[in-house]
Amino acid sequence: MLVIPEGFSNNLTIGLKGNLEIYAIFKSMSATETGKASAAGAPTLYESALVLHMIQQAFPERDPWTLLDPVCLSHFIVFKGNFIKASPEALRGIIVSQSLGFPMVIMMMLITATQIAATAIAIEKEEKTLETLLTLPVGRLSILTGKLAGSVVVAGAGAIAALVGVNYYTGFTLSYYVASAGAPPIDLDALGLVPSLLAYLLLGVTLFVTIVSALALAICIAIFSENVRSAQTLVSYLILPIMIPSIFLMLADINILPIAVQIVLYAIPYAHSIIAAKAAFTGDYLTMLTSIAYISLFTVAILYIAAKIFTTERVVTARICLKRLKLKKW
Repeated sequence: MLVIPEGFSNNLTIGLKGNLEIYAIFKSMSATETGKASAAGAPTLYESALVLHMIQQAFPERDPWTLLDPVCLSHFIVFKGNFIKASPEALRGIIVSQSLGFPMVIMMMLITATQIAATAIAIEKEEKTLETLLTLPVGRLSILTGKLAGSVVVAGAGAIAALVGVNYYTGFTLSYYVASAGAPPIDLDALGLVPSLLAYLLLGVTLFVTIVSALALAICIAIFSENVRSAQTLVSYLILPIMIPSIFLMLADINILPIAVQIVLYAIPYAHSIIAAKAAFTGDYLTMLTSIAYISLFTVAILYIAAKIFTTERVVTARICLKRLKLKKW
């Protein structure tokens, strides 16, 4: 409801502000009600037209739009010595979306992969088929290799799917933010922000090794479970070291964080996959290779621990009692 108080026109005529009262009436908490309330913005259009009319009356020989917007701005984006003529708003939106998108995709991919690997081992233990499998004339390392081979297939599929998603996500966010900003397309290639084929290959290797390490770690933890439910509970504790670097790297670049925080994040292997994903867009191959090397060393260590567990009777007897939070052997 729009209320025009008495004296509104007179105030405008003598150069004073005219007062209007707008009442937005909500009958329920729904999107349709908010849509109705948006009609209250109509007086803003009237106000703009009124300002233009007053300017034309005061300066009949001058363009009112020039008086309202007397400065013409030209925007340039500069990155590592490269520059293009474009508005930074679109690029800012792309950077923000990627800073939030990549850690979220990697985090969900790792959590899903660990749950799958842990469930595969837990089902074997719950249904007592693992004991039968170990009695067969097959080396235990061969059994572990077979389990990891299936995990490697999952890791490869996850890495390929992530790369396809990254490529699609980048193109979608670029077109969306350029369209929303009403600016011409941004030449990211001129800024050096388009990943090369080598960058995509290194990113794929990074994601592959990261998923393999998470799967191997999930298998090691699931060995100490009693059933599928306990395995999923144990593996859920891995979410914390996965989420911590994701949240930090969503909000800030690692280089601007305090040294102590940087050391902690660099020590977490799963932070390097996010760091490598960001480095792929800037062509920082050294950072990507360093991340691959660190994650690979962590993966080798986890595989060594898994091999040690499988070559002993702990693979059958070891249990973690979640109620008492201690290791039991039956």
